[in-house]
Amino acid sequence: MEEEIIKSTNDEKGESRIKIIAEYIKYLPVIYPILVFLGYINYDLFYKRFDINIFNYLNMNELLFSFVSLAYPLMFMIIASTAYNVFSSLMNLIFDNNEEEEGKEVGVEKNKTPLFFKKNIL
Repeated sequence: MEEEIIKSTNDEKGESRIKIIAEYIKYLPVIYPILVFLGYINYDLFYKRFDINIFNYLNMNELLFSFVSLAYPLMFMIIASTAYNVFSSLMNLIFDNNEEEEGKEVGVEKNKTPLFFKKNIL
């Protein structure tokens, strides 16, 4: 019985993840031209310093993949946000917020004993 419940919740999580990915894929045709435009602006701002009109010298491949130079800052932002989410999830697991153990009344300080200590030491 419990195994069926666990399997059904795992299936639901997998289906919800697929739905989220499908939502992101829907936005891909809008995101790609924005990235190409930002890449071109990056090239243009750089070459304007030297009074070069870069548009005359770019071929189609260079224009379509001009956002690749912006990939490092984008990857840094994605990795930083992922690390933040993982860290905050770990902190939520460490500092368990069970309402059964914490005071529900106003003015009662919450119990902030880490879950690790509750399970292994106390």
